[in-house]
Amino acid sequence: MSNVSGIIPTQGPTPIQPNSTSRSTGPAAASAQAGDTVEISPQARLAAKLAAVPDVRSDLVARVKGEIKAGTYETPAKLNTAIDRMLNEM
Repeated sequence: MSNVSGIIPTQGPTPIQPNSTSRSTGPAAASAQAGDTVEISPQARLAAKLAAVPDVRSDLVARVKGEIKAGTYETPAKLNTAIDRMLNEM
């Protein structure tokens, strides 16, 4: 094995001393001490609202199921609207 020389042994951990020149006393330091601010875009606000909406609107599903069971869901007006929309898409 070869002999490695010139290595200085470590002295262990030493405490970190604050640097007196790193303190800033200008206007930038005053605004940094006031606190940080965050601006949320309108798109992010909308995305947060959409994330909070459940995938299934259980109240609507329950109402429609009840109307179908009672035989009141399909009305002539609803059928005419569906036919008109289908014809407009063609």
